[in-house]
Amino acid sequence: MMATNCLREIVTVFPGFSELRDSEGHPLNFQNGLEPLIRLSQQWEQQGYDSVLIPVGTGLPDPWIVASVISQHTQKLRLLLALRPGFIAPAVAARMGTTLDYFSQGRVALNIVTGSALNQMQQDGDFHEHSMRYQRTEEFLTVVRGVWTHRRFPYSGKFYQLQQTFDNDQPLQRPHPPIYFGGASEQAKHIAAQQADVYMMWAEPLDKIRARIAEIRELAARYKREPGFSISFRILARDTAEEAWEAAQQALQGFSQQDKERTEKYYLSVTESVGQKRILAFEHDKDGWVDKNLWAGLTCAIWSHSLLLLGSVDEVAKRLNDYLDLGISTLLLRGHAFMQDGDVIATKLLPRLRERLIQAQVR
Repeated sequence: MMATNCLREIVTVFPGFSELRDSEGHPLNFQNGLEPLIRLSQQWEQQGYDSVLIPVGTGLPDPWIVASVISQHTQKLRLLLALRPGFIAPAVAARMGTTLDYFSQGRVALNIVTGSALNQMQQDGDFHEHSMRYQRTEEFLTVVRGVWTHRRFPYSGKFYQLQQTFDNDQPLQRPHPPIYFGGASEQAKHIAAQQADVYMMWAEPLDKIRARIAEIRELAARYKREPGFSISFRILARDTAEEAWEAAQQALQGFSQQDKERTEKYYLSVTESVGQKRILAFEHDKDGWVDKNLWAGLTCAIWSHSLLLLGSVDEVAKRLNDYLDLGISTLLLRGHAFMQDGDVIATKLLPRLRERLIQAQVR
């Protein structure tokens, strides 16, 4: 059965510093202060985004610090803060989350990222293999949620032990700030079914997403849970399909077939992500189309784990609604080119999506 009008949240993504440009294309200089970050976050709030995902990873700014700054210069924008288990103790993470939840007046959510790129994980000092990382993530979430919902939460596991003798401060949001979690491996899906409030997915063909939602719902029902569902798209939309295709071809310039094959080979050598490997394995026609308006032409060229939603604004809006009809509650949207495509999303796509969001809230 299709679930209509489920949209609850439209999320943008905080970019890496290298993607940030002013109106003339010059890099924004954060060495001179916080003004560019403050201005950007306030712009997102004014444009109508509900949340911003602040990612974690090598070469990215620290998400806790970024979230803290944004929280003090916005009124409504929610903070979807990514963190990796293994680099911070879960009881400490829970306390930090509680602190930020109060300082932001209940606008915090956590995106738990187990980690898939071996080179990045090892650069930051984590050498656990895939299965062990997911076992650790399961314990991490158990402790974080336990500390959030119990005054005292002693715990003894394989990775974490707590001997708590003081009462925990509980977060402003009850029972706790939402937990976002994704993963296509069997371990990840079972953790999501038990612990996630929102199960996160990358863009895939419509039938694949339909099947994944049904699978997670069935698994979660065993624990009497009903998680929401998030899907992430890179967007390249223009007023006409022809203009969008021309922009896509321009983006491809400078990447030979040999470049793409070399990138794909390297990508597969460093990732342990089942989801990323699925995306790279999708069959497509000679022009790169995986499904209607879903394009893989840039996936390998730019080392992106996301397929591109490509077409006219009307086509892209219609395709997003097709995914919403499957029961998606959160749309995570980012432009292929941060500035230009971000403007198209904000001025032409968001108003249409907001209509659907309002309908869902009324119901």
